[in-house]
Formats: sequence, structure tokens, C-alpha cells
Amino acid sequence: MKRISIQPLIIFLFVLFGSCSKDSENNPDIDQPEKLIAPYITMKIDGKLWTSERSKEAGFFYFDLNTDKYGNVKKFLVNIRGTSTNEFTQDQDFFAINFDLLSPTEIKQYELPLLDGTESLNYFVQLGHWKKESDNSSSLIPYAVNQYHKPAGPFKVNITALTPDAKTQNLKYLSGTFEGDLKKEDGTLIKITEGKFVWEE
Repeated sequence: MKRISIQPLIIFLFVLFGSCSKDSENNPDIDQPEKLIAPYITMKIDGKLWTSERSKEAGFFYFDLNTDKYGNVKKFLVNIRGTSTNEFTQDQDFFAINFDLLSPTEIKQYELPLLDGTESLNYFVQLGHWKKESDNSSSLIPYAVNQYHKPAGPFKVNITALTPDAKTQNLKYLSGTFEGDLKKEDGTLIKITEGKFVWEE
């Protein structure tokens, strides 16, 4: 009986997997963002990368990372919103987090909804796109939301840095992270992970 040598086979497999490993290093995961220019927002929507960079602003574009006081009312607003700049799906082109606070924004984690006694403070997290109605008006078409009247479970926003505006007393710019679920009209949950917003680095 002729003896079969397995040594050449082992060498072949070693070379093959070594080559695959090198290819992986040369071609990293396409869902890994390149170096982003602050200020920016980035997250994964059901595992797919979404980014918004203010430096790439063009056309109909929203971008805010701030907190401010409502006029003479004792309430403060957190405003995180952006338009996709990495050619994301059109119906998920716009993302926003807005919520009210009864005291100035702090460096801490907020879990929405927040309660004022037994009542939920106003908040919404929205994913959608803007539809132009006329030269002077547009309306937001939601894709998925997490709002006080349509909860999708807790949504966490962690403020890690506050940068005061040099000219406006209560205006501050935000950096931090976020994660949670949004709900579509048909009840399907959309998972938001690895959310990050950066005013300056």
C-alpha cells in the first residue's frame, strides 16, 4: 500500500490561512469608520455604520451637539442631531436625540424616559428623513422612533464632556455616547449600538 504524506497538505493549509490573514489586514472591515473630523456623530444601526460630520455639510443639512436653557422657563434642552454623510439609506438619513431636563445638563448618564415625579419629561429619539414640501418647508418622515408616547425600552445617553460657548451663558457643546432601541410603525425594533457624539478631540 502506498503511504500518503500529509506534510505537504499541512504546509499548503498554513500558507493559505496565512495569506487570508494578511488580506484581512490589508482590507479591514468596511464598517469600521475612517478617521472622522470633529464635531461628528457615529453609530451602528442594526450593525451597519452611520456617520455625520459637520465638516461635510452640503445642501439640506442638520447638525447640532448642544444643550441650552429655554428662555425664561426653568428647563434645559439636550439637542443631538445630524444628517448622514456616509451615503446611508435615504429613509434613515436623519437622526436626532432631544430631551428636557429640569436642571443644567451634567456629565452623567441619562436613561430615557426621564421622570418629573410620575410624569415623563418630553423626549424623542428619531431616525428618518426630511421630505421637501415647498421652497420654504420640509417635514420629517419617521423611519423608527423612541418617544414618550411610543416607548421602545430605555435609551441611554451618557454625557462625557461639556464645552461652554464663549458668548452665550447657558449654551454648551456636548460629547458622549448613546445606545438603545427604536420602534418602527409595524412594531419592529431597530437596535442602535456604539453611538458616539464628539464636539472636539
